Amino acid sequence: RFGDEGSAFFIGREAIVRSLKARDRRGEPTDIVRRIEEREQCHIFDLVTRLNVQSPGPDKIAAYAPIVDEAAEAGDRVALDILERAAAELVAAARAITLQLEFERRPLRFVLRGGAFHSRILRENVEAGLKGIDPEAECVMPALPPVAGAYVLALLSGGLQVTPEVKANLTASFA
Repeated sequence: RFGDEGSAFFIGREAIVRSLKARDRRGEPTDIVRRIEEREQCHIFDLVTRLNVQSPGPDKIAAYAPIVDEAAEAGDRVALDILERAAAELVAAARAITLQLEFERRPLRFVLRGGAFHSRILRENVEAGLKGIDPEAECVMPALPPVAGAYVLALLSGGLQVTPEVKANLTASFA
C-alpha cells in the first residue's frame, strides 16, 4: 500500500479517489466514475464503504486500472492525468536507481513488467521518460513471467539445455 507509485494499484486507487472527488464536485468530472459504477453495479460512495469494510488486497484495487486506461483511450482528461502521473513516478524511480548505481552497459535496458504496462498510454509515457535518462535506452516487454526465468535458470544449473522445444513448452504453458 506504500511506495508502489505508478503501479496498477496506484492507478486503481487514484481512479477511486478521483471518482469520489468528481461525484461530490471537489474535482474535475470524469467518465471513470460512470465506468466503475457500471462495473460494480453500485454508486461510488457505496463501493468505497464496501471496500473500507472488506479491506481488499492491492490486487482488488489494481483491477480498476484497466478502467482508467479505457477512459484515457476515450480521451478522458482525468484518466490521462492519472496515467501521466503514474508514468512520471515510474520514471522517477528508474532515475533514482540509475543515479545510485553505475551501469557499465549502455544503452540502458529497462524491463517493463507488471499489469499496468498493458496500458499503451502508460507504456509510451514511461518509454519517453526513460529516453530522458538515456536517449538510447532500450525498453523490453518480457514475453514470459519472471517464474519462467527461474525455471530456465534451474534447468541450466542442473546441466540441462534450454532447447527450442523447452522454449515452446514454456511459452505454451504461460499463454
